[in-house]
This record gives sequence, structure tokens and C-alpha cells, in this order.
Amino acid sequence: MIRIFSYSKETKRMEMPGIAELPRHIADRGRIIWADLEDPTDEETGVLSGIFGFHVLAVEDCIRGFHLPKINPYDGYLFLIVHAVDFTLEEDVFNTLEVGIFIGENYLVTYHKKQVKGISNTLGQVAKSPGSLLRSPDWLLHGLLSTLIDNYRPVLQRLDSGIEALEAGLLDSSKEDHLHELLKLKREVFHLYRVAASQRELLQKMGHGDPSCIGEENRVYFRDLYDRTVQILQAADLYREMLSGATETAMSMVSRRMSRAVKTLAVVATLVMPLTLIAGIYGMNFRRMPGLEWEYGYVTVLVALVALVALVALVVFKRKRWF
Repeated sequence: MIRIFSYSKETKRMEMPGIAELPRHIADRGRIIWADLEDPTDEETGVLSGIFGFHVLAVEDCIRGFHLPKINPYDGYLFLIVHAVDFTLEEDVFNTLEVGIFIGENYLVTYHKKQVKGISNTLGQVAKSPGSLLRSPDWLLHGLLSTLIDNYRPVLQRLDSGIEALEAGLLDSSKEDHLHELLKLKREVFHLYRVAASQRELLQKMGHGDPSCIGEENRVYFRDLYDRTVQILQAADLYREMLSGATETAMSMVSRRMSRAVKTLAVVATLVMPLTLIAGIYGMNFRRMPGLEWEYGYVTVLVALVALVALVALVVFKRKRWF
């Protein structure tokens, strides 16, 4: 699906032309165009290299995906890849969607294979008030990136709550599912850290570098996006440290449980060995043995001796605090 918005700065009116009319609107420098491609067909994808004339490598990066956030300058336009939070997953797991963005003199093109919440919100805002965002391509880009970055807030809140619950669970019990949750959170935080670090570098270039498509008057807004991304990165770094501590705690709990098991086995073995020895001796055929002449002497002496040895061993273990 492709959605095209064409806003005339002179008449303050917006149109939604089709693909066939797109070249005429791009040629009109008095217009601001936003073309959004969501899971496009082959014909719609052909707009990138056909009508807009984007470089084949940039188009290939859009289609193939599997890239960290980056920015590449081309002749007359910039190509960016940013990561948006993926809200399409049924499970409560943090993942991101790649969004390819082309920004030129009078146009902005976005490409993504799934629905992106931040883009959907921006599309709705443009439909209601086109003049608020379609003042210039860089201003539209700022509004879009701002929405995408805001969507990381609930992710940070969920990770923070999840790590606190994990730490409390590790201390309260020894269930194995806590280890699974620990590994899951570590994967999510690692992905968040990689994405935030790459997007911080991207926004630093846009706010402090010299990209030709970003107006000087709007760079301060991209610096604000940079600061907000740094906060996300700092939170991810803090979560990594907290999870490292949780990992050490989990390993300590596992080691403690193993130590208790070994100690219990040692107590049982120590109790059983002398009893086995006594039973073995009394199981032999001797002519002279204490209590052999009594009617119940044999059993009485054997049981008394076994009980005495077991009691002495238990008292010794108790004083040594083995259990």
C-alpha cells in the first residue's frame, strides 16, 4: 500500500495524488510531498528507483532489511534507516521494525514492511492538520522521529518493572522460570542498547553535522531528539548493569542450592555408612555375640546400637550446623 500526500505551500491545500500524478507533484517545488509505502507491491516499490530515482543500494537496503540505524548521504537526498517499536507482536516482547526514510528538497519517503504505530499516528495528524507538519521535509521528519522515539517510553517502563520483579523473585524463590525470564530480558535490553546507540549517532549527525537536507532553523529540534535518545541509551546501560547483578545473584542461588544438596547427601551417607557396618557385622555367623543367648537380645542390641550411633551422629551434625 502506498499513501501520497501533496501539500501546496502557496494555496495551503493538500491533495492525495496517485502514482501516475506523482512526477508532476515532485516537479512542483512549491509542494511538500510525503509518500508512505507500507508492505508495498512490486509496482509500488518501483516508485523508489523509477519516479524518485533513488540509488539501487539504498533501495536494496530498504527491501532486504536487517540493518542497524544509519544515515547515508546521496546526491540531492539523504537515506536513513531508523528502528521503531514493533507493537504487532502478540507476546509482550520488545522488538523493532526497520523504517527506511528518504528526505530530499521537497519530499519525504518512508518504507516499512509492517504497520508502524508512530507513522500511523503521524499520518492521522497530517490528515487532520497538514500545515502543522508539511511545512518542510525536515520538519515532517522531526515530527515523525519524535513520535517514534516517544513510543520507546512504555518499553522502558515495562523493562524496569520486569527487572525489579525478577530481582525480587530470585531472592524469594528458586523457580527455574526466573532464569528463562532473565535470559529474555537480557536479549531485549541488548537489542535496545544496540538500537539506541546507533540512533544516537544518527541524530548527532543530523543535529550537529552538516546534512544539506536539514535546515539550520530546525537543527535544534534534532538536538532535542538526540538528547532524548541519549536518555534511552543511559536507561539501557543501567538495565544491563542491573541484569548483570541479577545474573550473579542467580548463579549464587544455584550454587547455594547445589551446596545444600551436597550437604544433605553427605549427612545421609555419613549416617548410613556406620549403620551398614553394624548391620553387616551382626549379619555374620559368630558363636559368641552380645545378646545372642537372649530371646530378643540379638534384635534389641542391634537396634539399640544402630539408634545410638544415629543419635550421636545427628547431635554432632546439629552442633556443626549442617542442617
